[in-house]
Amino acid sequence: MNISKSSCPTNVQEKKFMEKFPYRELIGSLMFLASRTRPDIQFAVTFLSQYCSNPGLNHWKAALQILKYVGSTSDLAIELSKANSNEFIAYTDSNWGACIDDRKSTSGYIIFLGGVPFSW
Repeated sequence: MNISKSSCPTNVQEKKFMEKFPYRELIGSLMFLASRTRPDIQFAVTFLSQYCSNPGLNHWKAALQILKYVGSTSDLAIELSKANSNEFIAYTDSNWGACIDDRKSTSGYIIFLGGVPFSW
């Protein structure tokens, strides 16, 4: 699926067609979910959020794919258990200039304390 500015509506008719899809609302709901309990969808939702001002049909379909994934993995959870240690581990990653629209970079991180993720 092509997810870029080239998928955005370019004329009034296409924009009018996309108005019937609650794209911003879906992205907002997914962002809330990603920031609270689902770090596994954070990157994809943040990526799609950059098209909120002019989403195309491919953007909508990609957002629905994330929603379908969330529904099919609703039994996954972050389990808090008694930690054997207070070990602090952080991971980070980035991709330098990989956005095909504007060549901007993306980065992300996750921090664990005692084996439990607490910040992402």
